[in-house]
Amino acid sequence: MATGYDGAEISQADIDGWSSWLLPAEVLKDSPSRSDGVSEDLERTYRRKTIIFMEEIGELVKVDWQSQVTAQLFFHYYFARHSFKRHVRFNVAVAALFLAAKVEECPSMEARVLEKLLVKAHKLWNRRVADYQPLAPKQSDPVLQRVQDEVLQCERTLLHTIAFDLIVQKPHNYLVPALRAVYKRGLVPEATQQEMTSLCTHFLKMSLRTSLSLQFPPPTIASAAMFLASAYLQLKGVLRFDPVSEGGNSEGGSGSDPGGGSGASGASGTSGG
Repeated sequence: MATGYDGAEISQADIDGWSSWLLPAEVLKDSPSRSDGVSEDLERTYRRKTIIFMEEIGELVKVDWQSQVTAQLFFHYYFARHSFKRHVRFNVAVAALFLAAKVEECPSMEARVLEKLLVKAHKLWNRRVADYQPLAPKQSDPVLQRVQDEVLQCERTLLHTIAFDLIVQKPHNYLVPALRAVYKRGLVPEATQQEMTSLCTHFLKMSLRTSLSLQFPPPTIASAAMFLASAYLQLKGVLRFDPVSEGGNSEGGSGSDPGGGSGASGASGTSGG
């Protein structure tokens, strides 16, 4: 039985759950986009810019962090199996958010009503277009109807791409009990705990702008975030912490946001286009 950073056992069901989302290095290196002439650097740029866009629209329509993370993982997996050259990033991003909001039962109605989500997302995506004409909700707008049909078709393709596997393991659910464990052991001064939590959440957020989630299991990414935060804060006790020798169990993963806010908060950078 594997052991998490907090000393808690990781079940075989957990391992089976995330293993289907991990891809061999050669699959990522020789991705469908690469076959279509999209360079590795350009693919990384597309992933980063689109995830930033998803963070921004998520904040606009008040998407909770669980739905936001699930949507971003959907997006990354989609483009591990499909080419950026053959599929519209906007459609995939909106379809991923729409599907994730339903899967995670997002409390925001704007995220679960496609028309409302599309109107705001389309405006944000085209914000730098000088003569942009906003989509007209609740009217016979042929552009809105066309884009809506494209997104619904993309949602169906997404479901087939992920083989209808809607249970997504997130690194955040491993980070929460791990932080509790090191705080309980007094390895992080109380005055530093808020900064430690914020840094870990930030590193996880940055990881979701890359394809790391396709390469490493969620506990590994959570542990890496803790390691980086501990190194930055010079917390030698956390860096030396060995969950196997220390033993003990935490209360397990939590649905609470380790950062205490929306998964889309603090978005920065360039999106769209």
